[in-house]
Parts: sequence; C-alpha cells; structure tokens
Amino acid sequence: MTKKKRTQTSPFSLGLTYEERAKLQRAAADQTLGTYIRSQLFDERSLASRHEKIEDQKTYAQLLGIIGQSDLGKSLRELSNAAHSGSLVITPDTQVMLTAALQDVVAIKEMLLKELRVQSGAAQ
Repeated sequence: MTKKKRTQTSPFSLGLTYEERAKLQRAAADQTLGTYIRSQLFDERSLASRHEKIEDQKTYAQLLGIIGQSDLGKSLRELSNAAHSGSLVITPDTQVMLTAALQDVVAIKEMLLKELRVQSGAAQ
C-alpha cells in the first residue's frame, strides 16, 4: 500500500466579519472551512457554475440590447397612452409598430426560456 504524498501548503489569512464566517460555516455544513473554501475555488463543478453565471450575464446583456434597440418600453407606453385616451388609430404604421413590439417580446421570451432551460410549450 503506497502512502499519498502530502503536498506542502502555504497558509493564507482572510479577515471575515462574524456574519461572513457564519455564512461560510453554514454553507460548509460538515466540512472544515478550509476544505469548503478550497472546493469552491478549485473544484471543477464550482468552476463550471461560475462559467454558467458568466454566460447568463452575456445573455442578459443581449436581452438588454434587444430592449434598448427596439424602444420597446417607449413604444408600448405611447400605445398604452393612446389607447387610454381613445386616440389610438390603427394605421399601417401602427400595425407595423405593434408587430415589431410583439416580435421583440417573443424573442426576449424565447431567450429567457432557453436560459432557464424550460421548453416553450411547458411555460405557456
């Protein structure tokens, strides 16, 4: 039976508030804090989780870009105000605006559903 060679470690000190330490201890459950912190920093599954969060941020940035480019909020507000005042006239231009707004909302919905890993048929 071969003994596992222990690698030399280098100590690192980290100042935590009482609340931060308590939160870490709850998350660590029955592990030591050192083992838990190491697993969060260097475990492949933990790294994959951080990568997913970065990908989520990219998706949210894309969604914000779609909303910003479409003037969706402004368009819907104008349409709502016109409908409330009774002055909403459905012209070909209005129809184009409504169709474009609907397409933008559908695109945002589909991106969110994809990110949330929900099939579009199941979340209707």
